[in-house]
Amino acid sequence: MRNKKSALTILSNAFFVIILMIIVFIILFVFFSSKTSMLEEKLYQSNVEYTNNMLSIYLNNQQCIAFSGANNQIPTQSLIDFEKVLAQDNKNRDLFCMPYFRGIAYVQILDTATKQVYNLTINKSNPKWADSIITSSMPIALYYSGNNIRLGLAKLTIYYGVIPDFYSVIKRATYFKQNFTMPLNNKYRIRYDNSTNIFCIQEDCFFAKFYCSVNSFEIPKGQHIIIMDYNNNSLQVKY
Repeated sequence: MRNKKSALTILSNAFFVIILMIIVFIILFVFFSSKTSMLEEKLYQSNVEYTNNMLSIYLNNQQCIAFSGANNQIPTQSLIDFEKVLAQDNKNRDLFCMPYFRGIAYVQILDTATKQVYNLTINKSNPKWADSIITSSMPIALYYSGNNIRLGLAKLTIYYGVIPDFYSVIKRATYFKQNFTMPLNNKYRIRYDNSTNIFCIQEDCFFAKFYCSVNSFEIPKGQHIIIMDYNNNSLQVKY
């Protein structure tokens, strides 16, 4: 009888320990899930703010598409030089006129009168390799020749994620002349051809914007440690 009672006590204590462990596990799971959600929301809001600020800077940069008027006067807010828009249309290249080091930019200008859309950066919309896509838009005035001005809309979309981050680190390394080491877990094959300056993610290709020579490389999908070695105005990317 005593052995049976002892066995029941042990069984009851074990059951209590199991229940307690489950409760602790649930509490920890909820805590870390909440923490992860908060960090993801904070990152998202940071990217939204970055996208909005970048669009404003871009639209008022004379090296990009801002109209400067006679004698390179200070550009009028959101007054866009249509000749500059035409000169940059459909080039399928990264944003070249100003440095930025977060994501990959996709810029469109819409003439609301003609409904004509001009693509000023890469030619890929909503790519599958983007983990997050954030768009900011702003009404503009398009300055044509002969003081002809029409209303328009500027739209900046930035593709964020693992591969855009990797591309941005290369840009940062070439711009600041620094060495970098980073982990990369990419779902798509990445390659860069030094002779043509073409950067490809699977079959999505565009002309890159690097600030010094970068060696040709090809990185298969999978987990890698990427080493970027800067020396004498050249960057070697290897894994």
